[in-house]
Amino acid sequence: MINLTDFKLPVAWLGQLSKRFQQHRKEKHAALDKLASELTVDPVFLARTYIEPDCRQYNPADRHDDGPQMEVKDPVFQYFSNFLKQATPFKDGRGHLFVLADAGMGKTSFLAMIKLGQILAFWPKGYRCVALKLGPETLKKVAEVEEAYRTVLLLDSLDEDPEAMGAGQINKRIDALLKATQHFLRVIITCRTQFFPRGDRDTFGRLDRVVLGGFRCHVIYLSLFSNEQVRAYLDKRFPQPWWGRLLGKTPLKITEALDVVERMQVLRFRPMMLAYIEDLMEAPEVSGNAYQIYGVLIKAWLTREVEKPGVQLNKEELAQASLALARAMTLTGKRDLSPEELAELPEPAVRKLPSLVIEGRSLLNKNSDGNFRFAHYSVQEYLFVWDVVRRKQWPVGIRPTDVMLAFLTQVDLKEIDLSGIDLNGVNLQGVNLQGVNLKGANLKGANLKGVSLRGVDISEAILTGAQLEDTDLRDARLPTEDWIWVPPGTFTMGDEKQSRQVQISHGFLLGRFPVSNREYRVFMESGGYKTRAWWSPEGWSWLNLSPKEFQDWYRQEGFPEGLEEYFRPEQKPHWWENKTFNHPDQPVVGINWWEAEAYCRWLTGKFNEELPPWWFANQVVCLPTEAMWEYAAGGEEGRVYPWGKEPPTDQHANFGGKVGKPTVFGKYPRGATPEGVHDMAGNVWEWCCDYWDDALPGSRESVSIDPVTTNKASGRVVRGGSWFYVAGSLRAAVRNGDFAGNRDWFIGFRCAVVSAPVEHGS
Repeated sequence: MINLTDFKLPVAWLGQLSKRFQQHRKEKHAALDKLASELTVDPVFLARTYIEPDCRQYNPADRHDDGPQMEVKDPVFQYFSNFLKQATPFKDGRGHLFVLADAGMGKTSFLAMIKLGQILAFWPKGYRCVALKLGPETLKKVAEVEEAYRTVLLLDSLDEDPEAMGAGQINKRIDALLKATQHFLRVIITCRTQFFPRGDRDTFGRLDRVVLGGFRCHVIYLSLFSNEQVRAYLDKRFPQPWWGRLLGKTPLKITEALDVVERMQVLRFRPMMLAYIEDLMEAPEVSGNAYQIYGVLIKAWLTREVEKPGVQLNKEELAQASLALARAMTLTGKRDLSPEELAELPEPAVRKLPSLVIEGRSLLNKNSDGNFRFAHYSVQEYLFVWDVVRRKQWPVGIRPTDVMLAFLTQVDLKEIDLSGIDLNGVNLQGVNLQGVNLKGANLKGANLKGVSLRGVDISEAILTGAQLEDTDLRDARLPTEDWIWVPPGTFTMGDEKQSRQVQISHGFLLGRFPVSNREYRVFMESGGYKTRAWWSPEGWSWLNLSPKEFQDWYRQEGFPEGLEEYFRPEQKPHWWENKTFNHPDQPVVGINWWEAEAYCRWLTGKFNEELPPWWFANQVVCLPTEAMWEYAAGGEEGRVYPWGKEPPTDQHANFGGKVGKPTVFGKYPRGATPEGVHDMAGNVWEWCCDYWDDALPGSRESVSIDPVTTNKASGRVVRGGSWFYVAGSLRAAVRNGDFAGNRDWFIGFRCAVVSAPVEHGS
């Protein structure tokens, strides 16, 4: 019977490890060499300088952590020791622990220290520990492990596992790993936080549990170092002689290091950055810019490597070879390259790589099979981005990792062609994308809140589900020609008789043209007049009035006598059969406010089902508010007419009864707004969502934010004039009202797409 309490893996043994390491180094050299090869670590350096990190039971990103925090955390080996001692008679995942953290946070070092503890006999007899870098051969190697029930299995870098790459592969890979390792005593798997699937919440509310494919696994997150841990690391790195400690003096090396880490800002709290502190101390300038810091590390390594005896490469050749390796590995999804694969690369410098003297903490290493790989995945990621910057082209089909994105945000993206890049679900808040080429990019579900996409070509991009609140899309080429982006802004609403200062707080999409007969026919053929869900209670009641009920309703509303036919309910527009008004590309007329509202709700549902590539997150189609309509027509500058201040002519709009009917779209390009919205003056009056009131919506004393009139009334606002009305009605500020039930031949509507539903009249 194995007694789990015999494990002595908490803090008690960490202080003794470095001393015992020297005693056992020779007799254990084979196991140490294997550890160094498998996990790409330097056991000598690790044993001498390791500082135990803390861990927590939730994702720091969910709490907006930035730098070290003062909250309660557990030392990671204390958690690990408790994890080992817990009785787990069930093979349901409770013997599995996922250790998550961002790049450079010490995940691999944690596993290496566990394995070192076993190599140096800090474990009771009979226990085994196997450490593997995850890859294509992992399941085969796992199956070959003897006495799994006595073995703690350490699996490193799920985020680097080629078998977990690709859409939907991560969950399949985790499921395969959990099933293949369920008979091991304990299993620990490391992964970058951003790569790890969220899984389901634990049934019992435990924060350090996650349910994956039916397995209830432990999960912890490594914390950033604290200032105290940073100092403890520097004390180990630059040990002080006994007389210095006696005198209380701070060594010059530590003073210099403290100056550098202060300039590194939050990056100083990452163990990997501290591991290369000497290289950073030699650099003339170090800041909190990760791209610049990695550049310093790479350049220092290049200089150091080519100065070793027997190395056949100069600094430039080693740089070219490293870039070639990083690019080849990233493009093929591999984490190492064999000598044979190396020989197939076109860059001549890679042929000289075997002459490198790989030792200590080299950034380029070899595994036990002689394959080349980088000491840390983030080094490969940096070199790949460096190569992209050099080539000025992002390779199509390659999805950037979170670290690559962090590097990219610190270079001038306007110099790189990012067309076709896969940014599905990526958080791009704070990234300067202004003027960047994102044509054909996959921005599905991306967080673009507050990002400037001004002048950006996203004409073929996928924006389905993208979060675009407060995003600046001015002059951007959208992936739709049917909708025009209207940016947020402030303008003076109204005219000399009454006016308001109004702020449109969020940008919105506005139909390039009013809704056409062709488009409205789809609504009709999709059961638009028969589906209760699309209609407001008031509209559905009107639609289903019996002849007698209609007469009673008409009299009660006080509508004009003799005009009943303009208000009578029917399941098609009033003028639908009239050839004067039913051309497919004419604006639909003969529909009342409720019909226009129902169409918008139907179109929202249609877009949510079919998800066109430009459909943003949390969007709805609606009638524009009166303020939105006037802002789109007159702009921030307060244009007199949609096109400017030039008086209207027959080249600008259809008005005054000259044509005698609504015209098909595209007849008046000179009358479009500068943003490209057509027919906002003339052709048809357009329903807005506001109830009619003689007074403008909003306050006269202060700036009104997104005002809309919701006072109950029988009238609704219409805007824009029509083919039947005089030139004076074409002004952007002119407003009019009509009965909500009116289905006249000069009223149509235009749709807007907004990020949150505006309050409709009903």
